[in-house]
Amino acid sequence: MKYKLDAETLADIRDVLGQLGEAGPYSGRTMYEEECLAITTDDVARTFAWLGMGGRKFRELLDLMMESDIRYDASGKHNTVVYFPWIIIDEEVE
Repeated sequence: MKYKLDAETLADIRDVLGQLGEAGPYSGRTMYEEECLAITTDDVARTFAWLGMGGRKFRELLDLMMESDIRYDASGKHNTVVYFPWIIIDEEVE
């Protein structure tokens, strides 16, 4: 079963990440053009530690991230894209 991420939660993630990374839709390998939640960052450990400090509003999402299939791709020389195929972004979110 897929989890649908709403616009408000995505905006909260983007606010918490600030300069550490970007959150948005991504279509990874073998996803056949389906899009899911992805976080692009130079420092994966620091970024997810920062999200963890976001408090209760991210607890359910972080638990889901840890329980789901976590994948990553290199996105250039320094960036890493960490994506979660089972967490889809609501179609109304841009």
